[in-house]
Amino acid sequence: MHPPPLLALIFGIVLGFSGLSHADAPATEFFAIETSKLTKLAPTDADLDSLSRNQLDEVSLAHGWYNGGLAMRFDTATFRMDARFSDSAHTPTGDPASIGYNICASNNQKTWSLLAVQGSATRLGKQFVTENWRTQPVTVVLRFLNLKR
Repeated sequence: MHPPPLLALIFGIVLGFSGLSHADAPATEFFAIETSKLTKLAPTDADLDSLSRNQLDEVSLAHGWYNGGLAMRFDTATFRMDARFSDSAHTPTGDPASIGYNICASNNQKTWSLLAVQGSATRLGKQFVTENWRTQPVTVVLRFLNLKR
């Protein structure tokens, strides 16, 4: 279930403008996806590694990025998201072994109606993916995001 197109546009604009102020900061992009949809796109782990950010975004329940703060919040009258992480996908001292996450999204102000998931993602190819992702209802994919591009 995607937020309405207007919400996706607003969310993209907010992310775009917030990215301008952090153009030299390392960041992590995240995608929370229903595993059933993801396995259709990626029958193998190599296929998952080769998916573009646009392909992942098209099937995501929640998508965004965070930098050194290890959290991302977005809140309007019709869509809200709160995402918190234990680490970044890439740090100056090296990549972590795993990244813990807690991601919630909703199209109302009272409950997390779209998504409420927590877990741990480990390195799989060039990204971090929910441990045992094929057995989970929702898969989280975390990728290093180069904001200098």
